[in-house]
Amino acid sequence: TAYDLALITRRALKNDTFAKIVATKSYKVNVIGGDGRTIYLTNHNKLLNSLAGCDGVKTGFTKKTGRCLVSSATRNGWQAICVTLNAPNDWQDHTALLNQVFDGYQPQKVLQARQFIRTAAVAKGEEDSVRLLAKDDFYLPSKPGEVFDLELDYQLPEKLCAPVGFEEQVGEVKILYHGEVLGSMGLISENAVYEREEPKFWDYF
Repeated sequence: TAYDLALITRRALKNDTFAKIVATKSYKVNVIGGDGRTIYLTNHNKLLNSLAGCDGVKTGFTKKTGRCLVSSATRNGWQAICVTLNAPNDWQDHTALLNQVFDGYQPQKVLQARQFIRTAAVAKGEEDSVRLLAKDDFYLPSKPGEVFDLELDYQLPEKLCAPVGFEEQVGEVKILYHGEVLGSMGLISENAVYEREEPKFWDYF
């Protein structure tokens, strides 16, 4: 389905090599050996030259499926993916749909770097707990005034033991909306927690 292709594309675009290839408009290949020919390859994705921020992805056509297109564009620091199947006017459709998305949605910061998230217990430390902060900013595309009821799923070690370094990543948090994972980020310690020095035998006298 179109949705399946969008999910595959979202995953594939996280690979830097894949993202670079699908965003390349043309490429020159020097043939090794033989007559030393040079081959020029041209990307068939017309949107790379006509749509602002377009960075891929793939055209496709067979007689049974008709014209199929997966495209993506990045503007204002966030990326949108568009998929159409058996769409005769796919270039126009994708241009209209992606422009509509970027006109109607803006990135909203829902978590801020170094924002307090929760406290975690620390064993064998000079302090018995440490405050955990969000490692990065986290944005969601949203309409003006839209509010998200987000859930946070903490991934922490069963037992956090001292020493804990300053801003050391000790786990991560998954950000969910209506049960769907939207993303994740690291959890870092607000301060260092040093290992507690256990009393020696002579300290009891």
